Amino acid sequence: MAGLNEDLAATALWGSQQAELRGEGKYDGVFGVWYGKGPGLDRTGDVFRHANHAGTSKHGGVLALMGDDHTCESSTSAHQSEFAFVDYMIPVLNPAGVQEILDYGVLGFALSRFAGVWVGIKCVKDNIEATATVDGRIDRVEVKIPDDFVDAAGRAQHPPRRPGARQGGAPARPQARRPSSPSPAPTSSTASSPAAGWPEDRHHHLRQELSRRARGAWTSSASTR
Repeated sequence: MAGLNEDLAATALWGSQQAELRGEGKYDGVFGVWYGKGPGLDRTGDVFRHANHAGTSKHGGVLALMGDDHTCESSTSAHQSEFAFVDYMIPVLNPAGVQEILDYGVLGFALSRFAGVWVGIKCVKDNIEATATVDGRIDRVEVKIPDDFVDAAGRAQHPPRRPGARQGGAPARPQARRPSSPSPAPTSSTASSPAAGWPEDRHHHLRQELSRRARGAWTSSASTR
């Protein structure tokens, strides 16, 4: 879909992921691609930061293509946008040629879905304005999803699963998932582990908590103005 401007385009992609995270989506997943040059990326920073914090759906994912014109041939100013993406905590892939733009696109969607983040792809004019012969086989890039990842706290992590995910046919109604037993009172060992006592789907609840905190921070900031 085309956005009226860079901000609204990114906001629309943000919403496409939220529907699935909240169990309200009509489809198994919606994935999207954002494109903008340096000035458009500058004005969209707030959306990038909060959309990335909110996360992506299991069968969704978002790629953000950075159109960087380092020599300022067709832009109002020269840009190197990966520093902005680092600030937004969005991982960046930097293809070296036309073939790698396609390959990194496949890997970028896999990363976006597994890690629950937006993924940036740097698109310099030397690649975008080039002509090349590419390998377009569907099986050229084989994506392997980690099944033994352990985070810094020693918790095993699995690919995110949204509540109410359908197994075929009509979509299932979302149901709240609760721990089988009450969470223990916070102690020195659980205080450093925000996921202690949470259900198996930690990714979903973590994104909900980040979204809640972001809304609270925005409300607090607005009330002090």
